[in-house]
Amino acid sequence: GAADNDIWIYDLSNPSEPDSVGAWVGEYLHDIEVYNNKIYGAGIFTGYFYIIDVSDKTNPTTLISHDTGGGYISTHDCAVTDDENYLVIADEKRGGHVSIWDISDYGNINLVAEYMTSSSHSAHNLYIRRPETNLLIISYYVDGTRILDISDPVNPVEVGFYDTSNLIGLYDGNWGTYAYLPSGHII
Repeated sequence: GAADNDIWIYDLSNPSEPDSVGAWVGEYLHDIEVYNNKIYGAGIFTGYFYIIDVSDKTNPTTLISHDTGGGYISTHDCAVTDDENYLVIADEKRGGHVSIWDISDYGNINLVAEYMTSSSHSAHNLYIRRPETNLLIISYYVDGTRILDISDPVNPVEVGFYDTSNLIGLYDGNWGTYAYLPSGHII
């Protein structure tokens, strides 16, 4: 999110002097994931997710925008599966849950699964562990780190968790769990 454009794209060939090469104007996207020349973005204030083609960095093009039904202050973060057939969304609000969307056909997007720890708690950030695993790593504020096996995205299965706090406020506790260390560990 930015004041003039919602996404700024920079060429980092010279990191000490990044060069602005393009921008996307749509809406404020709270979190994005860039994968295979696409931006997968979460519109927290509208409850929409976006898929944006950035193969031409000077001219990003919106492929789809989809209403998740979450409304205001939802659709906080998203992560796409390696095959780009499923997009996983985390809603950041009371009762915030994780939802899995079949995006294999942009003309026929469907909610296929949901996961929630408690109707009074909130999910925050999530990552799909790469390369080529089927583990969804979720930071779930007061419910700690949750790990789901999404080999079958229609039937996600919790395979591990680690509670990080005994605090009870909606946004207390685990803000993020990093899933991409070369060692395979998460922090």
